[in-house]
Amino acid sequence: MKVSPILTVVSKVNNIHSRILATRINGAVEGKDSFEISPETRVLLESQKILSKSRKFNVSDYESLSHTEKAILRNTSLSIKESAEKTLQVGLKVKEHLDNRFGEGNYVFVSIGTSPSGVGRVLEFCGVETKYLPISGLRHFSEDDEYKEFEADFPLYVDFLAEQGLTKEEMNSSGKEYLFFDYTLTGKSLETFKKMMKEDFDLDNPHMHFKSFDFECYSSTAKKIDPPQYALDYVNEYLFKEKMAKYGGIRHLPIWDLICIEECKYYQCDDAKRFNFLIMDKLNKMNLLKYNPANKKSL
Repeated sequence: MKVSPILTVVSKVNNIHSRILATRINGAVEGKDSFEISPETRVLLESQKILSKSRKFNVSDYESLSHTEKAILRNTSLSIKESAEKTLQVGLKVKEHLDNRFGEGNYVFVSIGTSPSGVGRVLEFCGVETKYLPISGLRHFSEDDEYKEFEADFPLYVDFLAEQGLTKEEMNSSGKEYLFFDYTLTGKSLETFKKMMKEDFDLDNPHMHFKSFDFECYSSTAKKIDPPQYALDYVNEYLFKEKMAKYGGIRHLPIWDLICIEECKYYQCDDAKRFNFLIMDKLNKMNLLKYNPANKKSL
């Protein structure tokens, strides 16, 4: 008997189908050894291949994509799409508010921990100088100086800050204001971090400002007095419930693990890369996408 295998593969961007038909013998199907790759799986595999080219996925990575690659990356989960849309809506308002207050190009946005990182991506991809500082767990200390039991690892963090351009010399010479944002459920973590920066890291500087990120989300979006519902929902869903930890691309780093700060430089997350892509894709369509060389070493 003559055996003739038949393989049919039909691929289309955004509507990709793949079938492998069973071996037919003299026109009759023998056995049930066929399998089918779902469109979702095919898109996932294609997107993973594209995303693997970069650790973070920044503006230069976006601009190097072909039209086909962009089409593939646009076909992502609804959850990531919604998160990008909601973050962009708040992020552009935050940028407008900070531009009006400090002047465009006259400030540096510094994200403390994971919560402000999503809005940080919006500002970064709009050309704002942006820093990301992975640190958490500061609110768990009952005594003001209790965190100092981990001070043996503080020099490692100071070295990291220097790599990010956060030294007395650079902050003084830049002519910019440094805005350190943290989610302030109680405000204790921000106060502790402020104390660490000024006293333990010896970075007391008049150009540093430590600010509540949730209050910034409210104040930058409010038309009169009360913030709009979308800002309230964003703070609840992405800050209070910590959903932004999935998409900000910043590794969770408790203060008792500061010895692991080096690992944060190489942290990768495909969902965060997809989130970055969608933010940049929207900004590009709005003619707001901009690369800032000062962000080259940003996480």
